[in-house]
Amino acid sequence: MTNTIKRNNWSRFCRRFSTTNQFCEAEIRLIGSTAEPGEATRRFSFVGMALKKEGRLIDGVQLFGATADGQPVAAPVLTITNPKEIVVERDQDGADRRLTVRSADGMEATVVIHDSSDSVSRRELVERTAYSVYESRGHSHGDDQQDWLEAERRLNKAASVFV
Repeated sequence: MTNTIKRNNWSRFCRRFSTTNQFCEAEIRLIGSTAEPGEATRRFSFVGMALKKEGRLIDGVQLFGATADGQPVAAPVLTITNPKEIVVERDQDGADRRLTVRSADGMEATVVIHDSSDSVSRRELVERTAYSVYESRGHSHGDDQQDWLEAERRLNKAASVFV
């Protein structure tokens, strides 16, 4: 079932979509963009989506996620500027499977939500992020517990923005 979200419902939809699909394994596919080869498809753990506003005007749709390289989740994985349409596709059970955001300039970003059985667990996300913290400290040993707590703090902070 495909549903085009009315523009005046975008904020509410973003919160619902974020809450429902948080930490699911996802894949972004770009069409009609200026993306470099290799960046047109990207896998990540979905954290949330938000509207980027300038005053009362919606300037973009931002997608946030945790990538395999442990990059911070505070920055968007992708921002679709000047969005004109948001479409969600659900399976027969009502679960979100595909989100498409189209911009006025012809770019189209599709987020494919994979089954929860394919999803990376929250624990794995914390592990990846903790390892990234360890790497940023220059691989110095002895602070693994602090790295873990910092990773949890980062994920909790990022996730709380979308609920």
